[in-house]
Amino acid sequence: MSMRASDVPHRMVSRLAGAMAWLLVLCGAAAQDPVTVRAGVTNDTPYVGEAIRFHISVNGSEAPIDPDWPPLDGVDVRSLGGQITTQSMTTIINGRRQDQRFEGYVHIYELTFSKPGVHTVPSLSVEIGGAVYRSNPVTVRVLEPQPRPDVRMAIRVAHTSPYVGEAIEMEVTLYLRSSIQRPSLRFTNLEGRFEVLDSPGEGLRGGRRDTIAFLGSQTALERGQATLDGIDFDTFTFRKVLVPLMPGRQTLGPAAFTCEVIVRAARSLFENDQVERITVPSNEVVLEVRPVPEEGRPPHFTGLVGRYRVSARASATDVNVGDPITLTIRLIAGSGVLRDPHLDLAKQPGFAERFRVNALAQEPQRAGDEIVFEQVVRPLSDAITEIPPIEVPYFDTQTGQYAVARSEPIALNVRPTRIVTAGDAEGATVASEIEERDEGIAHNYGASAALVDQRFDLAAALQSPGWLLGLGAPPALYVLTLLSGVWRQRRARDETARRRRRALATAQQSLAKARGGESAADRAGRAVRQYIGDRFDRPAAGLTTAECVEVVSRLDAALAARLDDLLNACDAARYGGAATAPEDLVDQAARLLEAIDRSATEAEA
Repeated sequence: MSMRASDVPHRMVSRLAGAMAWLLVLCGAAAQDPVTVRAGVTNDTPYVGEAIRFHISVNGSEAPIDPDWPPLDGVDVRSLGGQITTQSMTTIINGRRQDQRFEGYVHIYELTFSKPGVHTVPSLSVEIGGAVYRSNPVTVRVLEPQPRPDVRMAIRVAHTSPYVGEAIEMEVTLYLRSSIQRPSLRFTNLEGRFEVLDSPGEGLRGGRRDTIAFLGSQTALERGQATLDGIDFDTFTFRKVLVPLMPGRQTLGPAAFTCEVIVRAARSLFENDQVERITVPSNEVVLEVRPVPEEGRPPHFTGLVGRYRVSARASATDVNVGDPITLTIRLIAGSGVLRDPHLDLAKQPGFAERFRVNALAQEPQRAGDEIVFEQVVRPLSDAITEIPPIEVPYFDTQTGQYAVARSEPIALNVRPTRIVTAGDAEGATVASEIEERDEGIAHNYGASAALVDQRFDLAAALQSPGWLLGLGAPPALYVLTLLSGVWRQRRARDETARRRRRALATAQQSLAKARGGESAADRAGRAVRQYIGDRFDRPAAGLTTAECVEVVSRLDAALAARLDDLLNACDAARYGGAATAPEDLVDQAARLLEAIDRSATEAEA
């Protein structure tokens, strides 16, 4: 369903109205009951596949027990945790002032609806101090995604009749003619039916690179152009590998692409873009997934489907009986996907009777198109002449039959060795009496003169430099270690404090360098994230927009909202949809960081 441009409010006005409404939910009914429980959503008209936030606010308690959710048809519920919250609000109606305050705990959930229509989240029970409180029911009207001529999405797969366990490449392409903001993508029917892996060529393709959130992580997009129905589009494509986990007819899609389409760009610094929130469905792909056959299945088949090769290398080939040999095994995928086959050498032909296999195997390591296993084995006899081939069975999708990948045998030279144990000493008898000799190589001393007085004399020891050094060294070493630890801790604290003091200046220098560059918006976003990391002792390299906003929201909700808008505007610039000029984004970032720094300084005072 499309909205007219005149019906779309300014984004800032919409957000302000949503914030005010939620604050009313938080603060409502606080005067009537010392403990109140209220439920609400951030958006009561989402599209199918669009995630929304659901809050349960408990006013008057900071330690409520998580509510139990009943099964809800067509609704996926995911807990995002919760937080202790303090909010206050003042309203003036007809000259009368009313102050409201919320002090308590807010449970936060993410709801995703898979069916259109009216859904009602029922009243939920929350236990607080042994008493049970109930929230209000919440009604949500879920909209069906509607196709649009200016925003499209297509799903393609390599073929539609894979085997269970067979890797097939999925390609998802976004076709855009409009400027967009806040893009997100949802697949609602992958979990439990498919394993999703990175495509082998991911990161190797050229062209401009952008990212989009997919299944909880940022996925790289390949940018290009295409023509559909005679219309030119900018395209954004990503590829993933799907591994079907169960046989039968499996439907892939429709996926839902949600974004904000800019219907009118801001005309001045005092305006915001007018946007329309839309969700566009993809096509639906039907897969007929075939089970691997029972006939001819090897006894130690572990589910590998495709084509594979295996090689092995030994750390040593000239050893004694019982010596450790590190065996490095490489499984290479000729076609298919690299999945851990749970290789067990003890069950390999020829191993159990010839080698003792170390039970503590290392975790397999992925390296490009291969998986590397390392296992320690020990030969049990000097009659062993080789390490037998490693066998890895798989189902070949090209021939429709099972096959076995084998490594080459490794020649061994095993020498016999005498292993002396405690049992060799049990029951042993003395072969002959000890004889006294006074000459030759066997000469020994039998007289009392051979005895040396080795009694310890404390007074003499204290006069010896060696003994004094031995007695004094450990305490001195301990003191030096303690002082070194104190110095390192103080240095770390000083470095952290220096990083906080220099956070704003460092960010301002980065913003100054960003002005006039081709990637000014992107560099402005990085400068803001670096500032948040430096100022609030966070690792800047891994900070997401949501994490930055959450940090600043502890200081000031209004600043957090501005930060959210700024970082999303910087991200949107990479999609060609940012209406704000990069230079303006740099200026906005500079002003916002100064305001955040002032707020943080006041909070620390």
